[in-house]
Amino acid sequence: MNQNFSMIRFFIYLLFSSVIWTQTVIAVFEFENNGLEPREVRQLSTRLESEMVKLGDFKVVERSKIDDILKEQKLQISGNVEEALVDVGKLLGANQIILGSIGKIGEVYTLSAKLVDVESGELLTSSDFDAKKGLSEFLGEGLENVALELTGVSLEMEEYKNFEEIIQTAEAEAEKQHDDQLFMGVGVGSCMSLFGVPLSFVMLNIKPPYYTNFDKSNPKYMQLKNNEEQQIYKDAYYEKENRLRRRSVHKTQGICLALYLVLGVFTADIESN
Repeated sequence: MNQNFSMIRFFIYLLFSSVIWTQTVIAVFEFENNGLEPREVRQLSTRLESEMVKLGDFKVVERSKIDDILKEQKLQISGNVEEALVDVGKLLGANQIILGSIGKIGEVYTLSAKLVDVESGELLTSSDFDAKKGLSEFLGEGLENVALELTGVSLEMEEYKNFEEIIQTAEAEAEKQHDDQLFMGVGVGSCMSLFGVPLSFVMLNIKPPYYTNFDKSNPKYMQLKNNEEQQIYKDAYYEKENRLRRRSVHKTQGICLALYLVLGVFTADIESN
């Protein structure tokens, strides 16, 4: 019996390791405030968290946990505290942290954000966004673009700036065709094998996706003027399709992990008795 319990715990360890491997844990710290209302900065920081969650590729640390650690460490988000925040990121179990500042220059609101590796303290990438139409522009597309650019999954590169409508149309169509229940089932299935979780990570990052729902006969695709526009539409569709599938699969993998951990505690109690 002891051997069986040991095997169960070993299986749980492998599954836990696989899930952690497939998802990067990111902590989003509140932006440094340069002249705005504190509640506005708080709301924009929280909105960036939401945009990161929507990508489906990352586990985002809850705001309440960040606040608790900051209170314990008696830190405030002001001045140059990047090194201290890296240490806080370690306490939170994060692989990466996002920090930055937001302010106003004349009539333009400007936001600068950067992604920092917790282990090395290295700056991985940065993103800037200027809102000329007011703070509402951040809520419209600004913070979504920042999230995409920071995480490197963005199609919003310079050559695509004139094709935002095509990209948005493709992403909307991908979301319409996405079968959330189906890929939640795939997530459950991946938990049934030792190598299911890492295999799902590989499969869900292939472009174009396996068994894509992309339809070349879709009128919105057919009406595009040239090959360049059609290629941009397809790239945007595939990228959104993969993100949606990863979000669905990771959702159920997280639930499976919780169940296996409960099973591990339960079996450990039985073994000790």
